[in-house]
Order: sequence, then C-alpha cells, then structure tokens
Amino acid sequence: MKKPIVDQDACYNMNVTLADVIAQHLRAFIECNVSSPVGMDGDEWTEMLEKMAAAFETYAVKNGALDEDEKAQVKEGMRLFVKHFDDLWY
Repeated sequence: MKKPIVDQDACYNMNVTLADVIAQHLRAFIECNVSSPVGMDGDEWTEMLEKMAAAFETYAVKNGALDEDEKAQVKEGMRLFVKHFDDLWY
C-alpha cells in the first residue's frame, strides 16, 4: 500500500500539479497509443487526445487563471477526458 500524502506542501495547488501530471501522461499516451475506442478511427482519437492534453497543459501553465477562450478550450478538453477516461489504455 502506498503511503498517503500528508505533507501540506504536497497539497498546495494540487489542481495545477495534477493538471501538469495528467498533461504529461496524455502526451506520452499519444506517442505510444496504437489503438482507438470502438467506433472511432485513429485520427479522430488522436485529435481528442490532443484536445485533452492541450487543456491540461493550458490549465497548468496558466496556473488556473484562464481567459474566456481558454476556459472554453479547457472545459472541452476536460469533458473529453472524463468521457473517455475508460478508453485511456491500449
């Protein structure tokens, strides 16, 4: 069993920290992915993955301080992430 995070510093800005971690993992997944969800072609899946990664990257880089256009882009990418969470495997 993993040790729980109890250090208060580890919890500060966890939203930004996790956005950065998720973005990095999505970028790695795009590079090694060899399949796509049922009913979706590879190009469509890659486009969705790119939107997801860009959303989390934008959120992390901007430290959550987004303008209206960025909010819309981030919301779309995060919605795709939630919708396709179970598809993030190959």
